[in-house]
Amino acid sequence: MKRMLCVAAAALLVIGCSENTLKVENRSVVNIILNFRAKEYTIPAGGADVTVSEIPNGTYGFSTIYQATSGDMEVTPGDGLSGEYTFERSGTDALLIYGSYAEWDTAADQWSVTVWAQSSTSDPAAAIVGP
Repeated sequence: MKRMLCVAAAALLVIGCSENTLKVENRSVVNIILNFRAKEYTIPAGGADVTVSEIPNGTYGFSTIYQATSGDMEVTPGDGLSGEYTFERSGTDALLIYGSYAEWDTAADQWSVTVWAQSSTSDPAAAIVGP
């Protein structure tokens, strides 16, 4: 029994615990749906956030769906709305922040909104690949 526990403990030390996290903040004026690791995460407009935890080491793609919060809004995509995260070291924290720029389009009588995202990670060796 002790031998099995020692083998299991050694395996955990070699493999490591993959306690990686991705925090997603939505500071934009549109609702965001993040597609990450075959799951959708809805983050409402105006400062809401979601944390995805227990992400194993590896490379994962992400993409974004955005939804206008009112009928007088035309939304166009900006930079950073899709890409990849690479988690190479256990304990890595990643941050994905959504923002937007809005201006009133007098001719169209509606808001013209550009939504964008920025990423960072605590692992200096990790790659964040965007479009």
